[in-house]
Amino acid sequence: MKSRAILVVSGIWPPEVGGPASHAPSIARHLISRGHRVAALVSGGPTTQRFEYPLRVLSADRPLPVRMIEALVALRKASASVDVVYATGFYHRVALATHRRTPVVMKLSQDPAWERAHRLGLAGGDPERFTTSRGATPVAALKLARDLAIATAAAVIVPSAYLARTVERWRGSSRTVVIPNAAPARVPSESRAELRRRLGIDGPSAVFAGRLVPAKRLDLVVEALRRVPRLELVVLGDGSERGAIEAAIARAGVGDRLRMRGGVPRAEVLEWLKACDFAVLPSDWENHPHLAVEATSLGTPVIGTDVGGIPEIVVPGVSGVLIPPGDAEALASAMQELVGSPEALASLRDSCAAAARHLDEQEVNVRTEQILLEVASRA
Repeated sequence: MKSRAILVVSGIWPPEVGGPASHAPSIARHLISRGHRVAALVSGGPTTQRFEYPLRVLSADRPLPVRMIEALVALRKASASVDVVYATGFYHRVALATHRRTPVVMKLSQDPAWERAHRLGLAGGDPERFTTSRGATPVAALKLARDLAIATAAAVIVPSAYLARTVERWRGSSRTVVIPNAAPARVPSESRAELRRRLGIDGPSAVFAGRLVPAKRLDLVVEALRRVPRLELVVLGDGSERGAIEAAIARAGVGDRLRMRGGVPRAEVLEWLKACDFAVLPSDWENHPHLAVEATSLGTPVIGTDVGGIPEIVVPGVSGVLIPPGDAEALASAMQELVGSPEALASLRDSCAAAARHLDEQEVNVRTEQILLEVASRA
């Protein structure tokens, strides 16, 4: 195998948390272990962590015009001396900086035009509707910019067939490859029983981990919890909906059975996911959620909504239960069924980890490496 020079580009980096912040360092480590020469150009805050490759961190605190110019200049320089660029963010800037010079593989976790429109208040919380709608002039401009950027990629990696179908509807779409989000390589070494004792779990338990935003529908979980009196719920994460969720908890009178832990390190998230009986994910939409990937890989079934890429991870009767979106009664019924049937829960725990074996981090990284090498060899 020929050694290649590869530039990894990411819009989020440790100590920030989240799927992209975990994936970019993971693929960089893998590429180094395979003998490739790696450099990384990322956005973020100060970091004291040491990496075994050159890392340049662009400050995320500067005004947007300054950040854009700085990134363009840095990308232009860094990409000139590599064989291929692997971009998990900065798509427009990567497209401009590398145009007709260095081949690019882009990794999308969501529609970048929708993400930008959502941040600017130009789009609601449903990316599916955003894809099919015409939208106002600013939205059309964001979609056009997205299409032009994506069209410059030699290949586009997406984590779900659901997102692949979405990308293929965009104008000028490049070759699309589905490679799922990876399960964590470093998992808790303690047994489930040991974790439950240490974390203070002594009865039926459920867990949610993620950003507290409207699309996650934590309000449905609170309402459903009121109907399942024996169940305790742990919520890991923070976000704009925290105040509304706390108010809903007070109204429902379930504060004694619901722990709001806030944002915690990923290692602690994995401990809770392994220790609890099942995870809940009642989102209005999802692509290929890390919560479902991580929970099932640890042997913890998921109650999730039948939307987006969730059914590609949560298989009814194997790795969890699927329910309609927006249905608190169906969520409560599924929760009660697992709480009231230890046999059904044990059966799911036995089967869901095996169903998630294709999400192994090493396998996912090898497949990504193959795409990068293929693109580099064609240049």
